[in-house]
Amino acid sequence: MSEIIGKLFVDPEDCPEDAYGFVQVLFLGAVYGFILFKSSNLIADGSELLLLVPSIAGVVGSVVLPVLGAVPDGAIVLFSGMGANAQEQLSVGVGALAGSTIMLLTLPWSLSIISGRVNLDGDGKGNYRRPKNASENWAKLMPPGNANLRQTGVVVGSEISTNAKVMVVTALIYVVIQISAFGMTGTDEKDAQADMHEVALSERLYAFICFGLCSLTFVGYLVWNVVRNSTITDDATEEMRVQAIRHGDISLSGLMSAEFHRINARAATEGYGSLDHEELKEDHDQLGKILKPFFKQYDTNNDHKMSPSEMKSLFKDLNETVSQDEIDSFFKEADKDESGYIDFQELVEAVVRYLRKGHEHPTNPIVSSVPSVSLPSDENNEEEDEEEDEIPDDLASLSAEEQQRRIKIRAMWMMSLGTFIVLLFSDPMVDVLSDLGTRTGIPSFYISFIVAPLASNASELIAATKIARKKTSKTISISHASLLGAAIMNNSLVLGIFMALMAFKGDLVWEYSAETITILLIEFIMGYLAMRSTTQTLGTGVFIMALFPLSIIFIVVLKKGFGLD
Repeated sequence: MSEIIGKLFVDPEDCPEDAYGFVQVLFLGAVYGFILFKSSNLIADGSELLLLVPSIAGVVGSVVLPVLGAVPDGAIVLFSGMGANAQEQLSVGVGALAGSTIMLLTLPWSLSIISGRVNLDGDGKGNYRRPKNASENWAKLMPPGNANLRQTGVVVGSEISTNAKVMVVTALIYVVIQISAFGMTGTDEKDAQADMHEVALSERLYAFICFGLCSLTFVGYLVWNVVRNSTITDDATEEMRVQAIRHGDISLSGLMSAEFHRINARAATEGYGSLDHEELKEDHDQLGKILKPFFKQYDTNNDHKMSPSEMKSLFKDLNETVSQDEIDSFFKEADKDESGYIDFQELVEAVVRYLRKGHEHPTNPIVSSVPSVSLPSDENNEEEDEEEDEIPDDLASLSAEEQQRRIKIRAMWMMSLGTFIVLLFSDPMVDVLSDLGTRTGIPSFYISFIVAPLASNASELIAATKIARKKTSKTISISHASLLGAAIMNNSLVLGIFMALMAFKGDLVWEYSAETITILLIEFIMGYLAMRSTTQTLGTGVFIMALFPLSIIFIVVLKKGFGLD
């Protein structure tokens, strides 16, 4: 523990060498773990808030979220290799890296299958859409609680297979450093006979090579995320925006402010004829994706129609303050056939008029000029179970610009504070985990393998279960893509930190053969399962869940049975 941080925290080695001291160290570990858990959530929640800023949402979803998600594990690895007894404490860092990677690819993945499962037909297609003339008792999972291992499961998007291939490729970096380790060590017997100083010098070149590979894959993955057209990333952004409106974090006007201000400002000076049709269609389609779950909330009889009173309630759910006269005006203009009801596309047109009214040029009103833009058909979209949340009333009085400003400020302080706390508490957490290994006689790797992921990635377990309950292919795909992305970040960013320590310090040795083989095995198994089929049955989910405890057993067998280090 560094001198400065040592003055701020209790050194676990100062606790008594008895049962009372052991309880004190456990308490320290529980406190530090809870703080790391909360700070990790701060980072995640703050970065997700930036998805509500349209101008940077693409970069946030592709770059910021994956990088910040790896900060807690990266900090633990970094501090484990910087102390006076770095080689010993590196076991804590390796445990955090291995535990995080394996846990993310197994427990949350399996929970998403178990919680999000639906009935599967003979072709492996999910029961996501309500059939025409379906009975009132229809459900995506029938009968309720159906646990057939082969006839229930989930269906994910084709992008998951591509992401899995990227994960497998980045995992091959482990092979490079492990080959160098097998050359001089690799087993406990060789470790005992080898000159570790010579081994460290020999592995240093390979560490530099691996550090370069990690850097290339890290940058390459982020660039690929930015330039590619990812449906899953777009869906995740829209899901976050819908939930933010439901939770009262922002209003629809605040969310769409920049787009409509830009369009109206340009149209006011150049006319709507200057606007590209595809440009308008993109904004309208984006608005339609946000409005759709709110529309479905009121379309209880599935007739795809909405009344004036329902429209007023919908605006309230969108955190918008609209008078009854405005509702009547917008509704009358949208109800072209004067049937007393409007369909979804007519609702979108009405909301477009409302948003443009809020951003129209004061000297050149353009609300009356709304070009007709055809929205995608609603026929192929799956039924989605929506959650209802209590919406605070404080946002209604804020302007759209003020909401955007507050979102940015809140996101920045949450990410900054979370990152600062993670960096502050990672070092003492490493000391606690190492000391627990000494006191219990259990290698600190195993303690870190279990505890560190719970502190830094427990939110993934919760999120995977929560989002899966919506029982849609879209939300399951979002969950699996984020888990694969986290594994890729561990293979590049976090492993890269480890390689940098070995390369630049020059006195560290890679003696984690059993752990490396296990990480590779789990990543290859999960890669195969993700690439094999877009359908994953409940039986597959149960098997994936079993991989986590089996991975620990496998490491023990490799160490005790085969003598690997």
